[in-house]
Amino acid sequence: MQMNPLAVDSILYGVTAALRVVALNAETGKEIWQFGDSVQVWHSTSRGVSYWEKGNDKRILATRGSDLFALNALTGKPIPSFGNNGKVDLRSGMAESAQNKFVISNTPGTVFEDLIVMPLRVSEDAGAAPGDLIAFNIITGAVEWVFH
Repeated sequence: MQMNPLAVDSILYGVTAALRVVALNAETGKEIWQFGDSVQVWHSTSRGVSYWEKGNDKRILATRGSDLFALNALTGKPIPSFGNNGKVDLRSGMAESAQNKFVISNTPGTVFEDLIVMPLRVSEDAGAAPGDLIAFNIITGAVEWVFH
């Protein structure tokens, strides 16, 4: 496990070695919530999560495989209005030729205003998906821009 946790309002957010997103009481260590099934495959790792808030809307953004999830930071439940019931495919901003190729992100995205800019990990073989930077709207999950 190579993860840097985030601490926000006495809650510690992070990812387990089995790729479950967790929220812990930072003072006691007691689990508040846990999201996701255990995933143990060679290409899936996570170095942490990202955090965003606007008013009472507080979100944790995390990846598992090619999916980017937006979770309610207080409950761990997916945000239904984000993408497809709380998740978007990281390949959604790429050309059609890349839609079935290996794309994941094991590094948390960078939050800027209402965007999350996602770094991608792609195959190093010939014919790999492009290693574009893609910015997703944190509220809707829509692709805002792609940098080739």
